[in-house]
Amino acid sequence: MTKSCSKALVAVRVPPSLKVCPLSLTLPPAARGKAIEMEDVKFHQCVRLSRFENDRTISFIPPDGEFELMSYRLSTPVKPLIWAEAIIEQHKGSRIEYMVKCKAQFKRRSTANNVEIYVPVPEDADSPKFRASTGTVQYAPDKSAFVWKIKQLGGAKEFLMRAHFGLPSVKGGECPCPFFLLCLLERC
Repeated sequence: MTKSCSKALVAVRVPPSLKVCPLSLTLPPAARGKAIEMEDVKFHQCVRLSRFENDRTISFIPPDGEFELMSYRLSTPVKPLIWAEAIIEQHKGSRIEYMVKCKAQFKRRSTANNVEIYVPVPEDADSPKFRASTGTVQYAPDKSAFVWKIKQLGGAKEFLMRAHFGLPSVKGGECPCPFFLLCLLERC
């Protein structure tokens, strides 16, 4: 069984090097007046929620240290800065394989630093094997996920990663559709 998913859970992290008070990010309006629907939006407590609700500006005073500014899911077709997509192939309950593609959809002269892509796996997955065209991949069994870390993702670049897991317990049903958590630790 092969399954392809494209929902994304995105988290933005602001490093201490951006210590400026206050900071504001304005989300651009969608093309032709269509709104981009964000689901499961969660903001760090430093964000001024009323400002976001009024004009889609994320205004905040960064706390000390690294923190997660916001996270959200997109289910409408938009062109995110970083696109991550997985194709999952489950083999008769004995093993599962992932092919994950990461594509930078911003200009060539820009770079995203310290990108992390989290991909959930079944809770009973074991014996991980990874092969990535760039970066490193680690299994995080406590999160039932694996993490693909890319130190520098250049604009218009595309990379592939393959993961293979054994499934010791035979279970029926479908593997849940994965989501991705992209953590931008520094500005593009």
